[in-house]
Amino acid sequence: YKEAFDSLSRSSNVSLEHGIVRDLYKCIVNEGDFEKCEKVVEQYVEEELMNGFEIIDDESMDRWMAIIIATIKQTTPKCWPKNRGGHQICVNSVDGALYMFGGWDGHKDLADFWMFDIKCQSWKCLSQNVTNEGGPTARSCHKMCIDVQTKKIYMIGKYLENDKRASENLLSDFYCYDITCNTWELLSSDTSSQGGPSLVFDHQMAIDDEKKFIYIFGGNNFISLSACEDRSVHPIFMSIFVYNISKRQWRQIEKFNNVPLLRTGHSLLFSSKLKCLFLFGGHHQRYPTNDFHVFKTTEDGDLEYLHHLTTKNFLPESLCGFTHRSTIDSDRDEIYIISGVNKDATHQERSREFKQNSLWLYNIKNGLWYVIVKEMQQQQHNSSSSLSYLSSCFPVPRFAHQFVYDVVQKVHYLFGGNPNQDIINDVRLNDLWMMRLTHVDRVKVKKELQLLVREHRYIEMTYHDKTSALNYLQNELRQLVDLTDREQLEKVSNIFL
Repeated sequence: YKEAFDSLSRSSNVSLEHGIVRDLYKCIVNEGDFEKCEKVVEQYVEEELMNGFEIIDDESMDRWMAIIIATIKQTTPKCWPKNRGGHQICVNSVDGALYMFGGWDGHKDLADFWMFDIKCQSWKCLSQNVTNEGGPTARSCHKMCIDVQTKKIYMIGKYLENDKRASENLLSDFYCYDITCNTWELLSSDTSSQGGPSLVFDHQMAIDDEKKFIYIFGGNNFISLSACEDRSVHPIFMSIFVYNISKRQWRQIEKFNNVPLLRTGHSLLFSSKLKCLFLFGGHHQRYPTNDFHVFKTTEDGDLEYLHHLTTKNFLPESLCGFTHRSTIDSDRDEIYIISGVNKDATHQERSREFKQNSLWLYNIKNGLWYVIVKEMQQQQHNSSSSLSYLSSCFPVPRFAHQFVYDVVQKVHYLFGGNPNQDIINDVRLNDLWMMRLTHVDRVKVKKELQLLVREHRYIEMTYHDKTSALNYLQNELRQLVDLTDREQLEKVSNIFL
């Protein structure tokens, strides 16, 4: 079909194959030049044009480890946080610690504050109730971010039950926790009176700790509740706000042309390397969104909307909606997203979803998505204990959980959430998991690809000159074989036979 392919390519003026495939086809099929093919492979690898072939080491895909198993004797109220969902965790990668506040235990909001020591693999309760120490009240569906340079944590937002939505409770407080001094500061009792957001929940916040700006986008707020008889049908979405940490000032970003849909339950990530905000996913008026947007941040904290997005940037269908969680590695230019259970699904839909919990990687450089873990088999549980959820080698699908990333150690942590079980409606989890994704070494990728080329060259030589082929096998091909890799040795032996 080469003639038809060439004709279609000329008439449509559209590139129908990847440049790498085109160049390799030309070297091997058209020219029969294997040495040139090796050089092409080496060039592509060195120029990082084949990153899609070397994203994650296969051996790292099952690296979930339940930390609670190693510390099961410590699972007392003073040594391990209780079950919860709607909590928040932020990571101090410099000092090796996770900080967790609040959440909903299935019956009430929490105001406890915890620190997890990554090196010691143990929890420490910093406070059973920070409200008594000048901190925020018990809450869930709030958001936190950390300035690792100044070692300060910022917190805003909360969810209120219907019976607590009186006007006097609708003030948007804004807190800062100083890790070094172990003290809380109320930065504002009502941010809306200072040009900031009104009381909001299920929003997202991201921080540029170098320029000292905090960005808040989306979520539900409680303004004009009396005008809405049914909030589930007529949710109110807030827009983009920026907080200048140095000046302690709020301002609202002006509307953009082609502004993304306002939403709730989305992701907002900041790349310290690219100075960009990435916005994707969530719900708009109860419908899942799969769009993907990039904003460039300026020196004064403004945002410039980038318009060069294409369909390859859109979210995979399984990651659309409200319950996914995401992290970013600015050094690697990668975004990681884990799917969650749909909390609004029917019983039949939920039964199907309980068998899936996918993990994806988005490569910022080439704009492509990669599946790290497509699905993880899971069974229903009959116990409200988190320990019953540890029978498998990976965390169960859930929502209202936290999924965070230590950028220094390159490790993900997942804690708590709601497994959305029909058997026990108020069950929440307090299991802690960690996962390390190992990237394949670029040198290893280059050697494996060159070995593949030489294997095919050897096979072709056997049809014409068996003596030369044997000499090639013993020298050029053997140079790339890892003699400690049994699988590779077996493969080369089969080729010889």
